[in-house]
Amino acid sequence: MPNRVTVDKAAIDALSKDPAMLAALHAVAEAAAERMRQRAPTSTGAGAASIHAEPDPDGESYRVGWDRDHFYMSFVEFGTESDHARPFARPTVDEFNRH
Repeated sequence: MPNRVTVDKAAIDALSKDPAMLAALHAVAEAAAERMRQRAPTSTGAGAASIHAEPDPDGESYRVGWDRDHFYMSFVEFGTESDHARPFARPTVDEFNRH
């Protein structure tokens, strides 16, 4: 007999609007941003300082990353033809997904 999962969409919607849940989500996003800033390689420190957490437009999650002015942080993360990758974002995601 196959396993069956029933999803209570109304309960999930209510939980996603719960102030305590939203505060916890915000706290985790801020902690992830801080950890990513700590891991980011620095030359001037401006790129690392631009790392922040912001609510996703869907309202149910957060985005953690750098601002558009510091787009070059992706070159650091993934590497370029002339420079090796120095990942700092992916290890942070992996760390926070383990918990």
